[in-house]
Amino acid sequence: MALHSRLLRVEELVAHTLAELLLKEVKDERLRMANVTHVKISKDLRHALVAVSCLSDDAADRRELLAGLERAKGWLRHELGQRVRMKYLPDLRFVLDTSAAYAAHIEELLHEALPEETSRADAEPKD
Repeated sequence: MALHSRLLRVEELVAHTLAELLLKEVKDERLRMANVTHVKISKDLRHALVAVSCLSDDAADRRELLAGLERAKGWLRHELGQRVRMKYLPDLRFVLDTSAAYAAHIEELLHEALPEETSRADAEPKD
């Protein structure tokens, strides 16, 4: 249990540090469209899966963002090592987090379905 809570703290620290680097210190303006949503680190602390969401809805922007993150991976890893003291500096792998877009899609579907339900409820006689 202690290992699990320690790993969660390390994941949060890495996510916060990477988010700060992308927001404040990265030179490529296109990478500022990235929002670090969460980080999963392997138990041996050697690999980190960094989920990012893109502020743009355009698929080309998302591909460009992931390509830019791959190009900046070495710099980000170096800066992470300067700011976070860890036994091993994890290898970073970036993936696109689409959960926010999926949630927005589900919400849109619910909003489309709800007006029909409320109009049906209003049409039924009340006792």
